[in-house]
Amino acid sequence: MPNGALTTIPLARIFWTLLAIEVVAFEVVMILAATAGGQSPEGPVGAWIVILPPLVWALLAYLFSRSDSPAKRLTYTVLLALPLILLVVGPVYQHIQLAMWERGWRGADYFSGAQLALANAIYDHDAERVTQLLPQAGDLNKPYHDMTLFEFAMNNADETDASFEIVRAMLAAGGNPNVPPRIPLLSALYRGPRFAQLLLDAGADPNALDEAGRPIWWTVLSAASDRGLTLLTLLLARGAGLKQRDREGGPVAWAAYHKAWRAMWFLMERGADWKNEQAFGQPVARMLAMELEYNKQGAPEEVHKALAKYEAAAKEH
Repeated sequence: MPNGALTTIPLARIFWTLLAIEVVAFEVVMILAATAGGQSPEGPVGAWIVILPPLVWALLAYLFSRSDSPAKRLTYTVLLALPLILLVVGPVYQHIQLAMWERGWRGADYFSGAQLALANAIYDHDAERVTQLLPQAGDLNKPYHDMTLFEFAMNNADETDASFEIVRAMLAAGGNPNVPPRIPLLSALYRGPRFAQLLLDAGADPNALDEAGRPIWWTVLSAASDRGLTLLTLLLARGAGLKQRDREGGPVAWAAYHKAWRAMWFLMERGADWKNEQAFGQPVARMLAMELEYNKQGAPEEVHKALAKYEAAAKEH
């Protein structure tokens, strides 16, 4: 902007108006903070929050009043206006950013055309629209930028009936529950027994290995809930291998490491290896003893029974 054009802008009026607005707004915020009963920052941080704005305003006002240069006065005015500009631009930027993220969540990062239309319906949990769009979507197990449509459906499933119907429809249309590298059964286990059973009925392999080299079915051994035991019962009935191991031990050690004592005892009763088992260098017998030591009053019955079993085995030798 030419220097002559700057002289036609009422910079003084704009500057002092902005300053008055910010001072009044600051006073209102301070009054509300004092009367709201909330805790405000204390110490050096709190002091800077209260003192810094007036210091900045005083400096800018001094520099503005002492300067005759339109360019410098414009700079001081812009600096003064920055908080108000950010106040307006910030929410707009956030809205644009969220819109871009949601576009990706809805599948645009992976799919286009008919596949994207199906992904949008899956994201919306619209079972009827998914059923209508499935014939045009093609191979549900084909990777698009490292994502298949069936995997996208499993990732976006929740525990609602609509999600259950979507997954069932996609299995009927050719969705493969064993497509690597990310096994759909893993997502189903987090959704609950009926989703797990749905995929197991479609041929999902509970003994497939995850990225850490552990069987998928071990996922339920980190939970001590009734639902976890229901899933464990289902998985064992569908061929989950009790003899499978990772680099250190088997499922009993993995359950004990996660303090899923009921699951641990459940496995021991059904013939899983338990002697000399360990996880991350910690023997199961030691885990049980530590649990009893730190939780003398509240240790579950399974801990007492398992520890007695280990102690009896030690005496035999």
